[in-house]
Amino acid sequence: MKKIQVRCVRGFGAIRQLHNIEVLVPLSGFGYSKRLYCCDNCGELFVLDLGNPELRESKEFLVYPDDKCPSCNISLDGHLALYPENVYLSNKIQSMDTSTITFDRESSLIEEFWEIIPNSPTR
Repeated sequence: MKKIQVRCVRGFGAIRQLHNIEVLVPLSGFGYSKRLYCCDNCGELFVLDLGNPELRESKEFLVYPDDKCPSCNISLDGHLALYPENVYLSNKIQSMDTSTITFDRESSLIEEFWEIIPNSPTR
């Protein structure tokens, strides 16, 4: 597994009575087509390149059972949650209503995330 750079925008959302929870979302458009996931055991963030040709014929992706989270070493199979819909907060995954997120679209930043490679016969 390798890290790749992704241009993101920063946002702040709410989970129940907790406000100003910082999240990152990949910048869309301009050739960018990325989706973030988080490990539901430790919160490590991963990126899936939706523009990957191997994904075009599949409605979902699968990770190999031997793919492990680099932070907590748990198998990623069955332990990835959509992000920022799910945020690791207070040592557990919590659901965030994405309609509460406000973005600072005036500025963007480049972050590095572990890349999820789709489970395919060519891998």
